[in-house]
Amino acid sequence: MALKTFVKVGNISSLSDARYCAGMGVDMLGFQVEKDKIDYVSPQSYAEMISWIVGVKFVAEFSTASLAEMNEILQEYPIHALQIEREDVLEELADKAKELDNLPIGLIFRSQSAEQIEKLSTRYNHLVNYFLLTDAEDNTLKVLKNLSEKCNLLVEGDFSQEIITDLLSNTKIKGVGLQGSLEEKSGLKDFGNLAEILEALEID
Repeated sequence: MALKTFVKVGNISSLSDARYCAGMGVDMLGFQVEKDKIDYVSPQSYAEMISWIVGVKFVAEFSTASLAEMNEILQEYPIHALQIEREDVLEELADKAKELDNLPIGLIFRSQSAEQIEKLSTRYNHLVNYFLLTDAEDNTLKVLKNLSEKCNLLVEGDFSQEIITDLLSNTKIKGVGLQGSLEEKSGLKDFGNLAEILEALEID
């Protein structure tokens, strides 16, 4: 199965979500690896989930951890990419990239501020694979169009199928960010809006 655009689904915390999204052809699955997060996935649960999944890249999602804390956590999570939200961590990673001539894994910077992404893209476009704008529906089409011309932009927000189709047609966004959700009970899952968007993005 194939989708019309790049899709990253974050906050994956159940095998049901992981297998469904992989089967639908998403590109990246993100997992909360900070222990204080409600959707935290332990190293053991993570290993069990990814053993069932092929053809998808795995992302460790961080929002508050320092780079030193991230390095310690990542010893227990084999991943393809990092997602970060702290600007100071991005600066530290940029310094590391200079030492190593590049980063060994992919990098996503997540922010709810179009202004912050625009500012950071001028300095770190060479380092960041994707900038992920959350609450993107709060921005005008003009803002999203302008930003998508300056960086590899993913948009995440409360979008209808029609609006996503419009964004893909009228801007240069690289794709969309979606969110998984907690299971009501083990094995019991309503994919809701996630399924609606993914089905709308299927190639006919």
